Amino acid sequence: MNKSKFKISGLSILEALVSTAIVGIGFIAILQMTNFSVQSIDRSGERTKANYLTEMIAEDVIGSKNSLYGINSDSEDLQIRGDGTISLSGGGDATGIRKFSDHLVQNAWSAGLNCRGGANQFQENIYETQEVDAPRNKEAKWNLIFAENRFFKMLKRQ
Repeated sequence: MNKSKFKISGLSILEALVSTAIVGIGFIAILQMTNFSVQSIDRSGERTKANYLTEMIAEDVIGSKNSLYGINSDSEDLQIRGDGTISLSGGGDATGIRKFSDHLVQNAWSAGLNCRGGANQFQENIYETQEVDAPRNKEAKWNLIFAENRFFKMLKRQ
């Protein structure tokens, strides 16, 4: 018999190993891309939260820039002169009363982030404790939001 008629064609063991290695490398590349994609989406979400909270603070400041810090704006003792100075009709001390924008210029506010993590006790209602004036309520809200660290994950810089 002729040998060429009975020659069986197929894969050798070496060809099978090479093709398995190529497919394995492809799977590893896909898994790494998936991991990178998930991390990228997570970082994007954190940036969106940061932008939202920054906008919230900016809107609070812009909306209340002329509100008075240190006294209820509805107070009947309050007198605002033509030059913008503030006094109390009852002769009380008005040195601590100023516009919210002036207060922020003189006393810069910064977020007190809780970077240590761990179990946090969240206050359900951030408006539980109310101050006399709206600007102090806004600062208390900001402090509570950032101190409880309920909105941010502390990510390592890469």
